[in-house]
Amino acid sequence: LSRPSNEEPEYKEDDYANDDYDDGDEDGDDQYTGPPPTMISKPLIIEAHEGDTVSLPCIFTNMGYGHEAWKYSSIWKKEDKFLFTDEHRASGVDKRIMYFRQNNSLVIHNIKKEDAGTFKCIISYSPSLEIQHTVHIFSVQWTKKGKHEGSEVVVLTNEPNITLESVDRKDSGIYECSAENNQGPKVSTSHTNSLDYNHMLLFADVPEINVEEEVVVTGENYDARLKCIVHADPKASVWWLKNGQPISLSDHILSSSEGHAHILDIDKVKSEDFAKYTCKANNTLGSEESKVIEVTGKPGTPRLISAVVGSDGKSLDVEWHIISYSPMVEYKLLYRQAGEK
Repeated sequence: LSRPSNEEPEYKEDDYANDDYDDGDEDGDDQYTGPPPTMISKPLIIEAHEGDTVSLPCIFTNMGYGHEAWKYSSIWKKEDKFLFTDEHRASGVDKRIMYFRQNNSLVIHNIKKEDAGTFKCIISYSPSLEIQHTVHIFSVQWTKKGKHEGSEVVVLTNEPNITLESVDRKDSGIYECSAENNQGPKVSTSHTNSLDYNHMLLFADVPEINVEEEVVVTGENYDARLKCIVHADPKASVWWLKNGQPISLSDHILSSSEGHAHILDIDKVKSEDFAKYTCKANNTLGSEESKVIEVTGKPGTPRLISAVVGSDGKSLDVEWHIISYSPMVEYKLLYRQAGEK
């Protein structure tokens, strides 16, 4: 432990001959008397992916210490646009771009294509100190297109790698990887390397068929449309059957297709057209037949809309919807007590 001495200390001028101090001279307050600043950071050329965080250094020595610290201002620019003067952000600068005074660096978060370019840090010393960094944005995109003509192109990801999990028939198609940066045009590749497929074809299987409606309600002299959805790779041949027999197409019965949908149109239905229809698909790997689609002149299945107890508490107002192309001659309403099975 120590305590103050009762004796006045003795000062000698020679003890402080080399010390710097503030003598109250206003003209010298901002003059740094130490060694000149020297740039330590080196110019960088950075290749970044969209979404990355990029740090641009501007570190220099002999900044001064104590009351002399940070005697020099730092200016950050992108091309001719000012970004920061020290901590002061220029108007319109994206909040993703940040300045850190502690190490005089510029940090860009969630980097985007428009961030590509040349960044310059300038130190206000005479002569000025400068360092310049170049940022290239490397953009990757995976797309998928169905094998068949007219298939839609779908963007899957902008990540460098793609992983397909729990794959099934819907994943069949052409996968393409394309890349671009701000230095040249977009390029794509179709070769296979040891890590992944840049351009690949997945799955081959027998046809798979779904029907849009299992019961088609119509009437004589009305039209009817039957539809099968067929997925197959390789592409399948599709034809229609009526009561198990191939249909002879004519002006009265027409077949067409729209993508995976295969359609049978019956113009002005006749009584002999009421029947059970199926579609059949065949490719080099096998064949498949659809569920039965019944074309009928009978009323469709009623759909209950509401059942409201009347104001007297004894009557019941029931509303339903039904499709019928022939006049309805009789309705039968079935009911049971609540709770009965």
